[in-house]
Amino acid sequence: MDERLFLNRWQNTNPTAAKKRFEETEGGGRMQTMAMMPFIAVGLFTALRKLFGNEAEAFSSDRPLRDVAEAVPEPQSDPLSFETDIARIAQIASSLNQLSADISAGIGARISFLGQTGDAVAFEAGLRAAGGGSLRPLKPGKTGRANDNHVEGTPSPRKVKPEERPAKRRDDDDGKEKTPNRAPTLAGPVSLKDSLVNQAIVIAAADLLVGASDADGDVLTIQDLSVSSGTITQTAPGKWLYTPAYDYVGEVIFTYKISDGKTSVQQVAYSDLDYEDPDIIGTNGNDILIGTPDPDRMFGLDGDDLIYGRAQNDTLFGGNGNDRLYGEDGDDTLFGGFGDDMLFGGRGNDRLFGEEGNDKLFGGEGDDRLSGDAGHDHLDGGEGKDHLDGGIGDDVLDGGTEDDILLGGLGNDLARGGDGADLIRVGAGDDVAEGGAGDDVIGGEAGDDYLSGGDGADEISGGDGADQLSGDAGDDFLAGDAGNDTLDGVEGHDELTGGAGDDALSGGNGNDDLSGDAGDDVLDGGEGRDTIDGGEGVDVILAGAGDDVAEGGAGDDVIEGQAGDDELSGGDGADEISGGDGADQLSGDAGDDVLSGDAGDDVIDGGIGNDEIDGGEGHDTIDGGEGADVILAGAGDDVAEGGAGDDVIEGQAGDDELSGGDGADEISGGDGADQLSGDAGDDVLSGDAGDDVIDGGIGNDEIDGGEGHDTIDGGEGVDVILAGAGDDVAEGGAGDDVIEGQAGDDELSGGDGADEIYGGDGADQLSGDAGDDVLAGDAGDDVIDGGIGDDQIDGGEGHDTIDGGDGADQLSGDAGDDVLAGDAGDDVIDGGTGDDTLSGGTGADELIGGEGDDSLDGGEGADVILAGFGDDVADGGSGDDVIEGNEGDDVLSGGTGNDCVDGGAGDDLIRGGAGGDLLLGAEGDDVIEGGDGNDTVNGGEGADTLSGDEGDDVLIGGAGDDLMAGGKGEDVLHAGLGDDVLDGGEGGDILHGDEGNDVVDGGAGDDVIDGGEGADVLVGSAGDDIVSGGEGGDVITGGDGADMLYGDEGDDIFIAISEDGDDLIIGGSGVDTYDLSQIVADVLVDLPGGFVQSLDTGYDEVFDIENVRGGRGNDWLVADDSVNVFTGGYGNDTFVFRKLRDLTNEGGPRDEITDFTVGDRIDFSRLSGPEGQLFVDIAGATFTEAGSVGFRHERFGDRDYTIVSGTTDSDPDAEFELALLGHHQLTREDFILAARDIDAQA
Repeated sequence: MDERLFLNRWQNTNPTAAKKRFEETEGGGRMQTMAMMPFIAVGLFTALRKLFGNEAEAFSSDRPLRDVAEAVPEPQSDPLSFETDIARIAQIASSLNQLSADISAGIGARISFLGQTGDAVAFEAGLRAAGGGSLRPLKPGKTGRANDNHVEGTPSPRKVKPEERPAKRRDDDDGKEKTPNRAPTLAGPVSLKDSLVNQAIVIAAADLLVGASDADGDVLTIQDLSVSSGTITQTAPGKWLYTPAYDYVGEVIFTYKISDGKTSVQQVAYSDLDYEDPDIIGTNGNDILIGTPDPDRMFGLDGDDLIYGRAQNDTLFGGNGNDRLYGEDGDDTLFGGFGDDMLFGGRGNDRLFGEEGNDKLFGGEGDDRLSGDAGHDHLDGGEGKDHLDGGIGDDVLDGGTEDDILLGGLGNDLARGGDGADLIRVGAGDDVAEGGAGDDVIGGEAGDDYLSGGDGADEISGGDGADQLSGDAGDDFLAGDAGNDTLDGVEGHDELTGGAGDDALSGGNGNDDLSGDAGDDVLDGGEGRDTIDGGEGVDVILAGAGDDVAEGGAGDDVIEGQAGDDELSGGDGADEISGGDGADQLSGDAGDDVLSGDAGDDVIDGGIGNDEIDGGEGHDTIDGGEGADVILAGAGDDVAEGGAGDDVIEGQAGDDELSGGDGADEISGGDGADQLSGDAGDDVLSGDAGDDVIDGGIGNDEIDGGEGHDTIDGGEGVDVILAGAGDDVAEGGAGDDVIEGQAGDDELSGGDGADEIYGGDGADQLSGDAGDDVLAGDAGDDVIDGGIGDDQIDGGEGHDTIDGGDGADQLSGDAGDDVLAGDAGDDVIDGGTGDDTLSGGTGADELIGGEGDDSLDGGEGADVILAGFGDDVADGGSGDDVIEGNEGDDVLSGGTGNDCVDGGAGDDLIRGGAGGDLLLGAEGDDVIEGGDGNDTVNGGEGADTLSGDEGDDVLIGGAGDDLMAGGKGEDVLHAGLGDDVLDGGEGGDILHGDEGNDVVDGGAGDDVIDGGEGADVLVGSAGDDIVSGGEGGDVITGGDGADMLYGDEGDDIFIAISEDGDDLIIGGSGVDTYDLSQIVADVLVDLPGGFVQSLDTGYDEVFDIENVRGGRGNDWLVADDSVNVFTGGYGNDTFVFRKLRDLTNEGGPRDEITDFTVGDRIDFSRLSGPEGQLFVDIAGATFTEAGSVGFRHERFGDRDYTIVSGTTDSDPDAEFELALLGHHQLTREDFILAARDIDAQA
């Protein structure tokens, strides 16, 4: 039978193994066989080269399967037999362990060498290596092909004996002998392997043809191959890939047909499928280890490993790194090792040990034991009766289902018992324990613990520390023990004992017994009929729902009956008792007690002392008893009597009858239609809600009607009346009274005297009558009449209508869209917030718009108008008015008179009107019109538009990019900061650009223009103007007229236009340019002579001009002794240099011509040297005689220049140079030169 060699690796990389072969002679025939050469003694990689060809072939993943015929033959000197092969292979048996270990270390993979049948050989069959490998031999006389899964064999050719050959017979047709076909013969079923490892393997045709032969020598093939378990896939001719079913163990039957091409026979092959069960050891990297169906021991070693135990009782060791261990089926034991591990027990009674690190342990199904050990661990028992021990660290323990034991250990732990009767002990630390369902026993030990029983009858003890205990559902027993504990029975009939310390006890639902014991305790019975004893100390008792009995005992206690018909007694001390819902009986006994009946028809006796009594809801009967009592009758139709003393009585809800009796009493009716009687004395009476009737009686009373439509009579004396909410009617009567209408549409009258009346909310009617009154409408749309006298009126909120009447009144609209009229007198009117309308009337009034978009009319007189915030409209009317717009986009008009108008912030529109006005834009982009008269206009900040209109105006732009127009008259314009545009308009104006890059146009008239700082554009326009550029590089145009233009500092440009008059141009400091590019006529520019002349421009005088731009005609440009830059422009231009110093520039840079073209000429005809030598010819780049001109080409930066040079003597060195921009090939036609016999001056 054929044998196969398996190389099992973690990743299947398809390496190629080249095999050595040798020849063996038998009976004159040639047979081929294959064997592994001895290799162990020469070391690991030498052995790999001999076994597989070389290391790269053995373990590379990109080499295809290779036939044995491609391997390099290695002939042997002596014939060998299979027995000799076995002997040689046996020599390596003792070294297989080391080989397997070396290979494992070298490639990081598991290595095994497996035989197919396990036939007996000369060495120990199935020898195990340290890496998990075994070696079994190939059958003799086999050749084949190798890859990383197997070496397939092919039977050697066998000689057929004559007697085995079939008989021949002659064919009648052609006379030749024919041999009849014989079917293949079988030796019986094929046993593929004693025990296949459960993994994908390659099956070769030779494996399935074992024992098959064909008498005719026909080639045998396999057909219709199928398997009883798993899958079989043909990957190449004569080769199949078998993949076992997952977790299948047992016999596998291969069914197929063997065919000789004519006839086929049925055959079967058998194999048992099982698992290896050695230790499974990973590497120091990140491994994935998968166990077998048998019990495994698996070691992850270093790295973040993923380990699956699969079936049986496995032991998994994560080792170092953050590992994930899955026990799966069986009673497994998992050790996380170092690192933050995740352990999953799976099915079975597992044991999980997190060991070092912050681990997560999941027991899964079964009765598991989980131990977190060191670190902040999370333990989840899952199903079954589990035992969880958090160990050291802040752990989370989840018991899961059934009866679990949870031990928190050291640290601040969270333990959740889950279902079942659990035992939880959280240990030292600030722990949280939740029993969950079942009758649990929970103990807290030291630390401030939170312990919750969950469902079931639980027993919980807090131990030392300030603990929180919650019984949840069930009849629980809770003991706080030492410390200031919090106990909550939640549901059920619970028994709670606070123990020592200041405890908080809550019974929850059920009939509970609560005992505070020693300390200042808080006890809450909750629902049910509870019995509560506060015990010693200053206790707080909440009886809760139900008919409860509560006693405070000694001390100043606080008792609340809450729901139910309760019996509450404070005992000695100054107690606070509240009955809550129900018909309660409250007894304060001795002491200054505080008693509250709350809901129900209660009977309350304050007893002796100065008590505070609150009847609460219900029809209560209250007796304050002796002392100065405070009685709150509460809801319901109550009857309350203060008795002797200065009492305080509040009827609260209901139609109450309240009497203070003698003394200075304070009585308030509360809700309902109450009857209040102050009787004698200076009383304080308040009707509160309801339509009350209040009689102050004799004395100086304070009355508050409260809500409802009340009727109030202050009676005799100086009274203070608060009408309250509702549509009230109040009369102060005689005396200087104070009346407040408060809410509602009230009718309030002060009567005689200096009264103070306040309308409050609602649309009120206020009448001051005679006297100097103070009236305030407050909220609502009020109507207020001050009447006779100097009144102070404030409309308050709402859209009010106010008439000051006669006298010097002060009116304030406050909030709302108000209408205010001062009428006669010098009034002060303030609109307040809202869109108001203010009218001053006659007199010198002061109008303040306030917030909102207001309309203000000063009327007659010299008024002061402050428009305020908002987009306001203000008109001063007649008189010399002062108007301020403040914030907002305002429209302001001074009217007639010499007004002062300040727009303030915002984009304002300001009109001065008739008269000499002062108009200020201030902040914002303002539009200001001076109107008639000599106005002063200042735009202030922002991009303003200013116009003087008629008159001699002064306009100041201020900050911002302003647009200014002087209009008619002789105006003065100051641009100020920013890039401004100025237009002088008609008249002889003075315009100052000031700072910024300004555009200034003098307009018609003889103007004076000063550009100031910045690069300005200045235009004189019509008239004989004086224009000064100031600092910066300015552009100046004189316009029509005989202008005087001064460049001042900076590199200025003077622009000539057609028919611009005979101008005087002085460039000033800097390099200045006279630009004639718009001129069509021929221009003569004589810089040394100081004039420019043409038919278009007339005769201009020019000084301190360095550069010239010619026009569109044939221009003559004459250089002076400064550095000149000439641009000829269009036309055939002539550049004239009269003197040598005009070119030498006293040692300065060269003169330059920027646009020399064909037709232009350079005139040296009047140029002579020191000895009077004239230029007569052009000589090239060097000079051989006096009076020669030459040129050369140079490059400066990215520009080409043609340098013209010349000499007046025989010295070859040039005496001057002229630069022409561009590369020019000059000829004599480009120059005007004097002949030798011509007088230089002719």
